Amino acid sequence: MNRTQALKQNTFDAEQWQKMYYRHPQQYIRKRLDAIKLLMDGQSRTQVCQQLNCSYDTLTSWIDAYLTGGLAQLVVAITHDKPSRLTVEQQQQSHCDAAPTTSE
Repeated sequence: MNRTQALKQNTFDAEQWQKMYYRHPQQYIRKRLDAIKLLMDGQSRTQVCQQLNCSYDTLTSWIDAYLTGGLAQLVVAITHDKPSRLTVEQQQQSHCDAAPTTSE
């Protein structure tokens, strides 16, 4: 069974979609949610790619995420496993600098 058929066999909860859409203001997350909604509304993958200005491969990865974990999987934030270039001491100093000071 291909992805499109699997997608159409999944049930789509519009109410849950709307809650997730408004709970996540990040544009990249909303784009993923929009893609699934458009596909569920009957648009082809090519049409969705053109409408959302994304590549076919990107859309395929969003579909895979949706098929694996539903809408919750689409709203997982992007994380980068890049180590910090600051030393622990520098990180602590930046946190201290960012803390608000109270004037008396």
